[in-house]
Amino acid sequence: MREAKSRELKKDIEILSQTFERIVDRKESVIKSLAKDVGEAEEQYAMALRSHLTNVDRLVGESAFHHHEYIRLKDYCLYMQQWPGSLKRGNKTSPSQTLYTRHICTFPILQ
Repeated sequence: MREAKSRELKKDIEILSQTFERIVDRKESVIKSLAKDVGEAEEQYAMALRSHLTNVDRLVGESAFHHHEYIRLKDYCLYMQQWPGSLKRGNKTSPSQTLYTRHICTFPILQ
């Protein structure tokens, strides 16, 4: 009877061991799959971050350029307002340049 019980317990242990190995294998497979997904998500994040930073750099560059142009035009208009005869005095300009200057300097944003 003892021998039969021993064989039965050994068989149960073998079945439990095999079940445990299958569960471990399944969990390892899930872990590998999740690690692969995390790697892909990190790549997507890196691409999105690079794209975002490129766009921010472009916008900052454009903003700086537009700001520089705005300041240049505003300074030019201030100069023209302070020296209204400057176009007539020694500077040779065409009538279209004079008209352009008057048009630019009347923009509300430059006032």
